[in-house]
Amino acid sequence: MSDLPMIGWRRLFPALVLISVWTALTFLRVPEAKSFVWACVLAQVALIWRILPTTVRRQREVTKDFKTNMRVVLTVWLSVLAVQICFLNPLISHRVVSIYCGLYIILMVCGATGDAIFLDRFAPAAKDSKISIAFRKNILKLQAFVAFLALVVNETLVKIEAPLGARIAAFSLLPIFLYYFFAIALRLTYPPLEEEE
Repeated sequence: MSDLPMIGWRRLFPALVLISVWTALTFLRVPEAKSFVWACVLAQVALIWRILPTTVRRQREVTKDFKTNMRVVLTVWLSVLAVQICFLNPLISHRVVSIYCGLYIILMVCGATGDAIFLDRFAPAAKDSKISIAFRKNILKLQAFVAFLALVVNETLVKIEAPLGARIAAFSLLPIFLYYFFAIALRLTYPPLEEEE
């Protein structure tokens, strides 16, 4: 356990935004449903801000039509955020999380099954790198499983009709659990290196 890396504040930033916005809005007596949706939307914005630099760098390396792809992705993201704000319905925010997790699982599985395009996009390695394809596939399998766990938690909270405050608490703690689950699972499932590596 002492060998596990500490979780960085950047990974926790969306969760911190989520719980901070929820706390501030409920303190100001904003209705719970509105507070929940605004907290979720601003947490999603924080997540986009956190992953955008890495996404931009990776996409530049693997795609020729980089600018068009990024415009499409950003347009979709902004549209999803706008829909949530228009309806201010917590269920829609939950469904956004579920759809995102589902799509992420599909992409990771495509890469893990050997599709070179998805493998290079989501588990890139330099041409002269000694990182094995088995290791890269393993990372994508674990990422798919982590997204599946997030999907299960999200849908369970909806199914049991958990109070909105409890959902915020669960979403705030979930990144920590998933981070350490991934770190431990990676060490337990690390595929053996080839002899020449």
